[in-house]
Amino acid sequence: MKNIMNGWGKIDMKRTIRNGVFETNSSSMHSIVITKEKGENCFLYEDWKPEKYTVWDHDISFGRTPFEILNTVYDKARYAIASAGTDEKKVSSIIKLVKEISDVELDVKKNKEELFRDCNGNVYHWCDIEWIPDEDEKGMEYPILWKERGLPPEQQTTLEFKEIEKYPGYIDHQSLGLLDRFLAKEEIDLKEFLLNKKYVVVIDGDEYCTFESLVSSGLVDKNNIVDRVM
Repeated sequence: MKNIMNGWGKIDMKRTIRNGVFETNSSSMHSIVITKEKGENCFLYEDWKPEKYTVWDHDISFGRTPFEILNTVYDKARYAIASAGTDEKKVSSIIKLVKEISDVELDVKKNKEELFRDCNGNVYHWCDIEWIPDEDEKGMEYPILWKERGLPPEQQTTLEFKEIEKYPGYIDHQSLGLLDRFLAKEEIDLKEFLLNKKYVVVIDGDEYCTFESLVSSGLVDKNNIVDRVM
């Protein structure tokens, strides 16, 4: 067992050697750092605040990499939207809040998702089905269940196809719920979190520990850090 955080919060990584192979369960290591900084965050850059800003799926996807430090209203709002996932009410409330405090409208793009349902309402993923042509209507195709390939047409199950739009926010499973836990622990609301300069989100992975390296190298002043919540 090895402590890889050197006093910054204990995270242990187990390793098992089998036939000369190094194995590890690498995952995200997101954290929220409380610093001694004072004042309000800017939106993105001090001298640039657009009226409208487009947020794409890659803007609200946070895994183990790349390493990021989120310290602006925009960056922390991206993390909040990602934390909300597909909860449209939550995402809408964050968009409204950002507009209120920065006068910037976030245009969060939705992704299209294909759904396939059978007559009983069961939902299937696209990789579980197969498209077959309909002999009665040229150019038309209908999906059938993959597991029923090879059955005669009268025994094949036709699925209903539907396309929906949803927000694509993503937080790696290891860090799910971090923001909500932090807000509850500090007894602050999202507005305070977005605006207060002392709250910073660190996106890292436990196989990299980039932030720990920055601190141990002296590039980040440890004395300016009050707490780090993971």
